[in-house]
Amino acid sequence: MKNIVLSGMERKQLWGRLAIHITLIAATILCCVYILPPLLNILLPFVVGLVVAWILNPVINKIRNRIKISRKILSFAFTTILMLILGGVVVFFFYSLISQGISFVSNWLDKGGNISDVLSSKNILSDILSQLPAEVAATIQNILAQLFDWLKSNLSSLLSTITKGVGSFLTNIPSFFASIFIAVMATYFLSSDYPAIRSSAIARFHGGFKSFVAMLQNAMATAFGSYMKAQLLLSVGVFFIILIGFFIINQSYALLISFIFAVMDFIPLIGAGTVMVPWAIIALITGNYSLAIQLMVIWAIIIIFRRIFEPKIVGSQTGLSPLISLMSIYVGMRISGITGMILGPIAFQTFFAVVKSGAFDGLVEDLKLFVNDGVAFLGNRPGKGNNNTDSL
Repeated sequence: MKNIVLSGMERKQLWGRLAIHITLIAATILCCVYILPPLLNILLPFVVGLVVAWILNPVINKIRNRIKISRKILSFAFTTILMLILGGVVVFFFYSLISQGISFVSNWLDKGGNISDVLSSKNILSDILSQLPAEVAATIQNILAQLFDWLKSNLSSLLSTITKGVGSFLTNIPSFFASIFIAVMATYFLSSDYPAIRSSAIARFHGGFKSFVAMLQNAMATAFGSYMKAQLLLSVGVFFIILIGFFIINQSYALLISFIFAVMDFIPLIGAGTVMVPWAIIALITGNYSLAIQLMVIWAIIIIFRRIFEPKIVGSQTGLSPLISLMSIYVGMRISGITGMILGPIAFQTFFAVVKSGAFDGLVEDLKLFVNDGVAFLGNRPGKGNNNTDSL
């Protein structure tokens, strides 16, 4: 583009357009960083219900096209099935945790264990340290001695913090189950009335903004679908890692446990480590050191696999480069923790889709015009010997 000095009116119009664009972009960023996360936290049950209803809508439509059945009945059936599946996973997790805890206590009591042994941890530590080199054992003993001294000096504050945390946890249990119940009910109501809700929302938009909203919805749907495909591929990889590891260590029910752990790894905010780490700790406490080490090695391989291949797989499915995919995961984590790690790649892919649609073409052209006008304006200062001033 040729460097052209704008007239005063044209410059005012250009600056006005840029001011509006920049204000809107800054307001959107501030909203996404400071307003959207707490708002999502408050409305999370309804957001979950809307997402599930959106996912179920194509399935319900296909079934209704083949079988003439009430949409409310189908919505109730699918909501019930999803609730049973998620409830089964949660029940299995807590059942396994409690049963292994009971088994540990029973075995410990059968062996004549007492509380003083647990508090001092002499039996466990002596067994572990005896199998290590003398220098390593001495270093570990020194670290543990410093740790115990620190615990003695800070025991009262730690107990107070733990008491407050347990009290807060117990206080939040009713609200947690209430949120689950509301999410289930919201899923049913939203899925049963989804076409009417969608039509009503679309009817409120007009003209170009309506087209932009439709494009944005398609971009978000594509981004979400691509991200779910990427997570599915990662979970398949985790399944085979756990399966191979369990076959190597001769773990009973390797196929079933690997499948359950892979499903847990696919579910956001849970992961296979929520069971494998406590399992390894229990094995360590009960003296089964080989199993504890084997479980932690498998879990470490899973973490390495995810850290190396997650940006590449997410990038290949979403169309983002591995670097941009890694950046989206990191930025999302910094803004909103684990939830941000999930939403970051979706947000980035949606943003790039909006850019490719031409929504920011006007802003880009105005920025180019602004730069060229500035360069031309500075180049035509008095004394430069350049009196050729063009205007649009």
